[in-house]
Amino acid sequence: MAGIFNKEVEVYLSFATLRGTIATRHARLSDHLLTFDETFTLKNVKSGRGTSSLSAETALVYKRLVILVADLGSDGQDTVDAQLFRVEREPHRVIVGAGPFWVRGDIHIVRGGDLETVGLGTTRFVPLTGATFVGQEGAEPATFIVNREHIGCLLIDPRETV
Repeated sequence: MAGIFNKEVEVYLSFATLRGTIATRHARLSDHLLTFDETFTLKNVKSGRGTSSLSAETALVYKRLVILVADLGSDGQDTVDAQLFRVEREPHRVIVGAGPFWVRGDIHIVRGGDLETVGLGTTRFVPLTGATFVGQEGAEPATFIVNREHIGCLLIDPRETV
């Protein structure tokens, strides 16, 4: 039986930022968000940005309204088991404009692909590893999972270092 992973996250919506925990059987948060469910449950919720301080034991979050999710407990590295089942990909340093946010991180594209294929993808969420908000590069990098439907612009990072 698979274990349960408790992922500490920040969920960015247009009207608020929610901080809490997602309980999932998936080692990677992106795998949890890519399920066909239209919602996910957030536990031990605290809100920020755009609202007075609210908290709740549980929140039901609609995926289509999520702009991005920051996995606060991830260093962006797969476990060895997860690596065995992944398609080989190449990292590209990018800046993504999603909703009101600009995020700098590594997008991973199938070997031989290019950035234009990101827009043709069929999954709702796109992971960026080693990511920070633009202007906050001194912050601890995390994995950000960005809702493809909210991406307005994708730039090759002029400071490409990968």
